[in-house]
Amino acid sequence: MKLAIAAIGKPGRGPEAELADDYARRATLAGRPLGLGPLELIDLEPRKSGKGPEAELLLAAAEGAHLIACDERGKAYSSRAFAEHIAALRDQGERKLVFVIGGADGLDKRVREVA
Repeated sequence: MKLAIAAIGKPGRGPEAELADDYARRATLAGRPLGLGPLELIDLEPRKSGKGPEAELLLAAAEGAHLIACDERGKAYSSRAFAEHIAALRDQGERKLVFVIGGADGLDKRVREVA
């Protein structure tokens, strides 16, 4: 199952870029034996500000994939439960899993409803 993290902002161009790339590389290497990966990092920069334009970009980036929203209003998982959830998705035949991270104001309701 392919994995992606779609995030609003420009982490790929800031000082965090090296850390993000290293994490993606290590996640890809560790995930291969488990049938997970590669991990793709998708930086999204909306032309207009606000949750609405951000939601359009995030939903487009996750089109056709199982969507997990990283949001403070969401369900909290222990590490083991989260790993089991991802394994279950893989075993059910999901081909792509996208984690979405909104901008400074969080995620639009539409994204949370799809996730």
